[in-house]
Amino acid sequence: MKLKISPVAPLLVAGCLATLCLACAKKADNSPAMPRPEAYPRIELPAVAYDTLNIHGLHLAVNSLAESELQPRPDGNQWLTVDYAPAGINARLLLTIVPVNPSTVQDVVDNRAERISLNLGSAVPSVTDINPEAAPAADAPASAANLFFGQLIEAPSTSTPLQLLLTNAQSHVITAAVYFPELSSANCDSLAPQLEYLRTDILHLANSL
Repeated sequence: MKLKISPVAPLLVAGCLATLCLACAKKADNSPAMPRPEAYPRIELPAVAYDTLNIHGLHLAVNSLAESELQPRPDGNQWLTVDYAPAGINARLLLTIVPVNPSTVQDVVDNRAERISLNLGSAVPSVTDINPEAAPAADAPASAANLFFGQLIEAPSTSTPLQLLLTNAQSHVITAAVYFPELSSANCDSLAPQLEYLRTDILHLANSL
């Protein structure tokens, strides 16, 4: 019995040979195969708008899309938590307002600075001065102008990438920390737009007091 070969068979054979030739030609390239870079979703951030909260006679500008909760403490301190989940960011701003007087302000500032240092761990931060011209000279009397000054401390690869220390040297010390549990050195670049959004908010708060 003779095997009848269809006219299509030679075409299939020719096609296979061509494919093999192309494969061999590709294999002749000794460059290693490179994995495709992981793509991160585009982060759409909402427009910035602010509400003003009156706490201890201070006017604090907070993001209007975030949820704010105030907790008065028995020692007179005020704890404010600003949750950014409604704005699509898994982060919270934890803010503490401490009443002081000119004789106690330095002790409170030193204590809060120590806590900020502990939050940093081994990270080396960058520091931005807030209203440095408002800081009184060491030998100057307390000023009647209720101006706040201090520093913004940034360590982008930590879970507390933004920390704030402010005082008016008379009546209040304000500290704040952005807690961003998803942030790490591995994904810092991909979450940079969210971090910049939070930075804008905390600077606005500091400069609007």
